[in-house]
Amino acid sequence: LLQTRLPGVLLAGGCIWLLYYWVYRASGSLTAGSIAALLLALNPGFMLTSREGRMDVFCILFLLGGLLCLTEFCLTASNKYLALAGLLMGIAVLMHLNGIAFLAATVVLLFTMKVVSFPRRVRYIFSFGFPAMLPLAAWIIFALIHGREVFENQFLKHAFNRSAARIGLLGMIPAELMRQVQSYSRTPLFLLCFLVSAIWLFRQSNATSKMIGPLKVLLVITYLFNTIVMGKSSGFYQLYPNIISAATVGFMCSFLIKNGTQRTRLYLNIALVLLVFNSLAVIYGPRWLAWRFQQPMRQYQNLEHDISGLNVAGKTILGSGPEWYAVERLG
Repeated sequence: LLQTRLPGVLLAGGCIWLLYYWVYRASGSLTAGSIAALLLALNPGFMLTSREGRMDVFCILFLLGGLLCLTEFCLTASNKYLALAGLLMGIAVLMHLNGIAFLAATVVLLFTMKVVSFPRRVRYIFSFGFPAMLPLAAWIIFALIHGREVFENQFLKHAFNRSAARIGLLGMIPAELMRQVQSYSRTPLFLLCFLVSAIWLFRQSNATSKMIGPLKVLLVITYLFNTIVMGKSSGFYQLYPNIISAATVGFMCSFLIKNGTQRTRLYLNIALVLLVFNSLAVIYGPRWLAWRFQQPMRQYQNLEHDISGLNVAGKTILGSGPEWYAVERLG
């Protein structure tokens, strides 16, 4: 329990809370944060990678912490938050290469800030980039000292071997779309929500909200990085851009609830209820069926009564699963 289940629960809970609080701080809307966190909590891929304690959940935790610190920097103009954001995202890259997309998106956002002068933008990028490079530099130095193949396998070979560039630019996008469809084949409402929110986002002008521009940059860069570099059907690569999609869905729902018509709010409520039902049916439906049909096989009382009169100490007992459990329960 302490080695497997508990760490996954704690890490997943941290990711869900950080996504909620990041979206809330960035948008000022509790509704947006709650819906984004709900989409992550009910995401079957996120549940599975958290349950397995994979490196993805560590990377997502540090990335969301970095995004929260970046938001705090924008709200307070304190460089300490910018430096902390760089450090957290640098650590995230050590956990998974998808963190590079978030580093790149942050640099683009800092470089394109229109409210500050160009020299200050450069200072911001340095304040973010230097702490981000510290963990990466430590890892690269360690890898080069203890064997170049460690560094090459972690960074270079992975990027080249998994790259979708072999199928050409026109083949990358359909391949990534198919990977997304396969990932959500049993929960298609997730993919539909992500698609609708992306269309809605790019139809909005940056003047609509302070979140529109950053969300566009994060969405485009994370999906492009997934498409071009992380072209792999196995694993949980889709979760990284889908985090930004979840934030976009939360912000879209919050915006439409506040500014939409009563009919729009009704449709949103119906869509959310259907999405929750779809997710819970996929996650808990098979478990309930397994319990329903296996439960009669786990009635050990009669077997225990039959076995209890036998002298089985020191003997080998041959039998099926129920007999084995009955013997175990008898001590």
